[in-house]
Amino acid sequence: MKLTKGMRVLTVQQPFATLIALGEKRVEYRSWSTSYREPLAIASSKGFPKDRRVQCEEREIKRKLRKHGLSVDDLPRGKVFCITKIVNCRKESDGGHGFVLRLKPMKVFDPPISIWPGGFHLGLWKWEP
Repeated sequence: MKLTKGMRVLTVQQPFATLIALGEKRVEYRSWSTSYREPLAIASSKGFPKDRRVQCEEREIKRKLRKHGLSVDDLPRGKVFCITKIVNCRKESDGGHGFVLRLKPMKVFDPPISIWPGGFHLGLWKWEP
């Protein structure tokens, strides 16, 4: 499976983009619902906010990264990591106002694909090389 023109891309902050690509994170939380069920590329955001860097030191996240020989300093930004598929989208069951996207891994890019200058977007966007 290849990253093709027009494919949808979802931008996710680190460490979560890497954890999705590694198959360690199978759900993503969003404020919006979607019926989209085609292949979906996962990209990491260019920024790496301090609160996300701190999360990398939490026991469970740190364990998952170490399992694959990674640390907070190894997490690339502004790259496409993998292709996945949304298999389910449902409203949060705990009464929250968001939605849970259940993901199925399909293809990992090793190394990750660089996003061309000016081609990066936040949220959900279309790959236009």
